[in-house]
Amino acid sequence: MRNKVNTFQPIFNFTKNRFKVFPLIFFLLCLLPLKSQELEKYDSLFLKIYSANIPDDTVKVRLLYELSVAASKAGIQDHTEKGRKIEGAEFYYFEALKLSLKLNYEYGEKLFYQTLSTIYNQKTDLSILGFTDYDDDISNNFKDLYYYRNKKHFGSLDSYLRAIQKLREMNAGEQVYILEYWIGLVYYDWFNYNRAIEYFEIAAGSDSIQRDSITLCDVYQYIGASYFYKGCYDSSIIFFKKSLSIIDEKNEHFRTGICLINLGEVYFQKSDFSTALKFYIKSLPHFSTGIDSAYIAYAMNEMGAIYTAMNKFDLAKDVLFKSLNISIQLREKFLLGKIYMNLSKFFAAKADYERAYLYQIKLHQIKDSLLINEVATYYTSYEENWQNAIGREITKKESESLKRSETTIDLNKSRLSQLVLGLVIIFVLVIAFYTYRLYQLKQKANIYLSELNKSKEKLLSVISHDVRGPITGFIDLLEPLNQQINNLSLKQVSEHIKQIIDLSQSIKLLVDNLLEWTKAQQGLIRCNPEVFLLIDIVNQNIDIYQQIAKSKGIVLRCNVQPEVKILADRNMIQVVFRNLLNNAVKFTKTGGFITIGTQREIDKVVVSVADTGIGMSNELKAMLFSNDNKINDFGVGRKNSGLGLILCKEYVEKCGGEIWVESDGENTGSMFFFTAKSAEQYE
Repeated sequence: MRNKVNTFQPIFNFTKNRFKVFPLIFFLLCLLPLKSQELEKYDSLFLKIYSANIPDDTVKVRLLYELSVAASKAGIQDHTEKGRKIEGAEFYYFEALKLSLKLNYEYGEKLFYQTLSTIYNQKTDLSILGFTDYDDDISNNFKDLYYYRNKKHFGSLDSYLRAIQKLREMNAGEQVYILEYWIGLVYYDWFNYNRAIEYFEIAAGSDSIQRDSITLCDVYQYIGASYFYKGCYDSSIIFFKKSLSIIDEKNEHFRTGICLINLGEVYFQKSDFSTALKFYIKSLPHFSTGIDSAYIAYAMNEMGAIYTAMNKFDLAKDVLFKSLNISIQLREKFLLGKIYMNLSKFFAAKADYERAYLYQIKLHQIKDSLLINEVATYYTSYEENWQNAIGREITKKESESLKRSETTIDLNKSRLSQLVLGLVIIFVLVIAFYTYRLYQLKQKANIYLSELNKSKEKLLSVISHDVRGPITGFIDLLEPLNQQINNLSLKQVSEHIKQIIDLSQSIKLLVDNLLEWTKAQQGLIRCNPEVFLLIDIVNQNIDIYQQIAKSKGIVLRCNVQPEVKILADRNMIQVVFRNLLNNAVKFTKTGGFITIGTQREIDKVVVSVADTGIGMSNELKAMLFSNDNKINDFGVGRKNSGLGLILCKEYVEKCGGEIWVESDGENTGSMFFFTAKSAEQYE
């Protein structure tokens, strides 16, 4: 059977027609006679097995497995009734397995695992990373619900563990890896990824699974998925590639496509957009149009997000709307929500805030509908468990079918009134919840639009003021050079060129800062901590500014301890240090000093950049790192921080540190400090 994406199947769509709740009432009322039918089927199978003569024991094996399933659906558990021992589902499927082993009936052994899968509704569908994780609010709501876990695996974990123990006692443990794989899936669904990895690796290490390459491939994919959700992207890539190497040999196109999509998602999270795009594109030919349309739409949607991040808007628009058209036909709500989110980001990146707002509205409508459907799904599951409990009580107290039917009728009368009352309460609560969510949606949309406008105004203000200074400097230098070049000596021309180079460095740094800040505001930059030597970053930047400092007669001193290692994002620390050193060189007068140093503390390293420059007033220090400061002069020869120090503060905080400045006033020099995590405790 072909694997399908794990999605919640909606019971009713409240957002389209709130009166569709009545089919749910009808569905639940139809459940009332089902329990008695399951009990009748159980009685019929029991009599057939233990009262009739069955000439072929292989037929008895199959009947015992059917009896096991019937006992489970009827809610029958181990108990004693009028001095007679009544067995539950577990007893019968082990009896069937014992008989299969005795007969050396291989198909009977396979039926054992199929029966457990049926009883505990065990799914082994491959997982698509990030398919339902487009919104933290709704994901956390699902994770935090106490009943959510019980609903997905009602009693299966204990049964699997007991089965493993009994199989080994019966010397029938050759395929125990299947149960170990299922236990890993239980922990995976419970978001306990450490325990999931533990059981997945036990299953993968089995000698028997080496002959079952398809299951081994799926186990590797789930190990990769578990590491992904733990944030261990490199380990995730290793196991997805192991799975891919097995699939290639088996020519399994569908599994290959799933694995390629997941590898694309991992590289996307690592911000390696080109590699991620390569895997998404490679996945498309492995899916069939029609039956696999959901996967094609998902891959195209992720490609659209990457093209948006790379500012390739024409390509992004093409694949996003292709993905949207496919998803509308499929009516797949989770996929539609993810597409609406990426379309909102796409139009926001193009400054089309009206259409970005429109898709935000559609996204929140999808989320409201999904949450309502999840509550309805849980209620149905709870109702099924309640039916099981009623069935068990009836089985314990009655032995004759006629008396059991009469008792069921009496119970149904009481249950019907309770059910109707419960549904009325649920209906009222859903109406109240939906109304409140609509109000919240409107508030969030207003806040989101306001923040977009503020972000646009801030960016325009920073660009207009920060670019004006260097360009004016260029004009001031080039006009006299152009007018008097014939009257200037080579030394004077050289001085002008040096000043122009200095201004070019300032403009390059400004452009780099603008690009970094824009990415940070759009959420395209992720912090990827790693352990590295701080002295490498320091030496790289000293090499860049050494010539400029020398031309101004400034001495650069490096007192950084060469063995100091920190845990941080290397690129972010590079940007922070480049901005601090650039400011120090810019505001230090001829003949001054710039000193770079470090100081170790218990769990962190304090990095300092001190200069003997123009210093700053207390008023300037107070507003230096503020996002909302105005463009004003706060000291002689020094303008505000512009974008550089704001970017420094954001990056240092993303790496888990803090940044500050010390100065005794104007013409006393300045000393900038920032902290980073010491790598000693992680080695």
